Amino acid sequence: MSKLTDAAGRAQFTIVGAGSNLVAQAGPITAKFHADGVLLGSAPCAILDLDGMNGAGANDVSLWLQDYGTLQNPGRGDYDGNGQLGANDLSLWLVAAGSGRSSLSAPAFCP
Repeated sequence: MSKLTDAAGRAQFTIVGAGSNLVAQAGPITAKFHADGVLLGSAPCAILDLDGMNGAGANDVSLWLQDYGTLQNPGRGDYDGNGQLGANDLSLWLVAAGSGRSSLSAPAFCP
């Protein structure tokens, strides 16, 4: 894919993808951005579909609540990017999951 930059030299993309084996993933998930094989940068991401099955659903919120209670995987559910799990993260998950766009694939948040 390609895109021209704006007057400030920025290009904005929406990337739709999927994750796998997220239940075993500990810590932050990082998206890496390359152009012609050169690493341009990276950003922390959090994924709604924590169990990797059919988008965001009840099992995913259960896994998020488990992470919240044990603080075992704070990175994967940190949707607001503040480094910890909290009520705002859960609120962001509920809004995104309830949007109807996540029934087949769940978006990722890259704060």
